Amino acid sequence: MSNATLERVPVNQIDESKVALRQVDREHPDYLQLRDSIEAEGVTNPIVVRPTNPEYEGELAGRYVIIDGLHRFNASKDLGLEDIPANVLDDVDAKRHISLQIQGNFQRIKTKPFQYAQGITAILAVDDSPTISELAKELHVPEKFINERLGLTKLDPELGRLVDENAISVANAKFLAKVPLDKQMDYATNAQTMKHSEFAPMIKEVIKAENDARRKGRESTPPVFGGATAKLRPISELKEEIEVRAAAPDMINAAGITDPVDAFEAGIKWAIHLDPQSEQEQLASWTQKQDEREANKKRIAAERAAKKQKDAEEATKAAAEAAEAAAAVT
Repeated sequence: MSNATLERVPVNQIDESKVALRQVDREHPDYLQLRDSIEAEGVTNPIVVRPTNPEYEGELAGRYVIIDGLHRFNASKDLGLEDIPANVLDDVDAKRHISLQIQGNFQRIKTKPFQYAQGITAILAVDDSPTISELAKELHVPEKFINERLGLTKLDPELGRLVDENAISVANAKFLAKVPLDKQMDYATNAQTMKHSEFAPMIKEVIKAENDARRKGRESTPPVFGGATAKLRPISELKEEIEVRAAAPDMINAAGITDPVDAFEAGIKWAIHLDPQSEQEQLASWTQKQDEREANKKRIAAERAAKKQKDAEEATKAAAEAAEAAAAVT
């Protein structure tokens, strides 16, 4: 275990980690409450940092990188504090840094599922030698937990975000991750709205159909837009709409709404991106992604075909040279 010393470190000498597991949402009630608490009482729970390492950060002597306490650090910076209490850990390499970061989040507020999976991926990017058992021991969690989180790394990042926002359950996400990446978004709405007892059998049938199509050498069923995905607008945007009413009149007039109940429903749909305009924008985005995926698939197929042809030509050339050499000997 690295030695730790408690110091008051200048805020302007601290940098955020490049592999921070969670982003700071300055509008979230928890962050605002934390900032108010620090303004009133100061930082009562020291953050954890390590000195910069030339191998990872370059020549930045005399600076520190956050291991644990990103939100406390940002709240202190927002409040204009000059320094902050910090436990300074020496001799912490990149892999150990990420491990400590995951543990720090997990011991306090559980790191969100997809963020945790990305954290494990970051550890393996630094050192791919640890086994599942070794990772579980290092992070103090069961092996089954590690396997489940690693399975989530196969999710489309947008779906991973929905998992972290609790819009998709981890149980449904584990099955969705088994669907080919280019087909996952087609089942996003189902993953959000269906119970696991319904979603799991459906996805099993989808995977079976994909496998059957692959074995028979034919294309699987073309993807279909599954409908708009609910996502709450930022609090700042909702507050601004209450004050200036920029979206409401146009939306209500365009829909010809006269009933107050219908207007209320339209407002709720707008707040969670299920209004007509948001649906059109999501459809356009989905269509663009599908076009990009198809273009990418064609590019990969062309590259594979070119490589296959090149390998065949090289093999033919090598065989001809070998034949010539053998003929020369005889």
